[in-house]
Amino acid sequence: MPRHPADPRPVLPPKRTDRRRPCRGGRDAARRPVGPLRSSVRLADLEATLAARLLALMKREAGVTGVNEYPEAFEWVDGRDGRDHLHLPLALVSRVNGDLAFVDAMPRILLRRDPELGGTRRRIELECMARGASYEIWTEDEILEDRSAVQVLRVAGTAERASHASALRSLQAPMAGDVPILTAMAGRLLVDDLRAVGAGWVGRSRLTGIPMALLCDMEVDPETRMFVWRPRSPAGAGQRAAGNHPGGEASASARDDAP
Repeated sequence: MPRHPADPRPVLPPKRTDRRRPCRGGRDAARRPVGPLRSSVRLADLEATLAARLLALMKREAGVTGVNEYPEAFEWVDGRDGRDHLHLPLALVSRVNGDLAFVDAMPRILLRRDPELGGTRRRIELECMARGASYEIWTEDEILEDRSAVQVLRVAGTAERASHASALRSLQAPMAGDVPILTAMAGRLLVDDLRAVGAGWVGRSRLTGIPMALLCDMEVDPETRMFVWRPRSPAGAGQRAAGNHPGGEASASARDDAP
């Protein structure tokens, strides 16, 4: 209703209806990281957790004789742009067979996003090779792997690593090229240099550089030539090599036990 011209009350400005709602959580809420910053903080925490778990895993793993944390720094100058580079590996792992490996821990999402580590991975691998060692990047898939479960692809054990290294040096070691299904599976799983080891095959992951056992917990049915599941048992390990060929007793029993 319009005001009377003789009304002595002052004219007040209209009330604002676009006031912003107060921020929840008080003054500190505005300082919390949001969006990409919060995600990077979570990834940094995950990387630190994976590093601690990897060190603990290496120290209690059978076949590992020594774990030297932060052994040395790799420093070099990029010959193209003159930039200085520095890489500090998490640890140098020594095994009973004399193998050495520099290891790092990294979240899987970061490694898949940038497997070349910003163009420095080849140089890091060369630095490791110059010291007689390999380079491995462990993600949560390998660190938190359930090693008691039957798997198509798993981290190779110390003995399997040694056998694979020996097979790579031997020109007569069986290769996966004669088994088309193995070649196809290795390509899908990004596994290179497959060699026959015991009752299965071992190769090196193209993404992480870790030796991986492929189909070492499966057997081939002698009649259908299909892979069948069977949990590995220490007592039956000696029969598995014969069971991978037609007519083997282990394969016949695997066919009966298969779901």
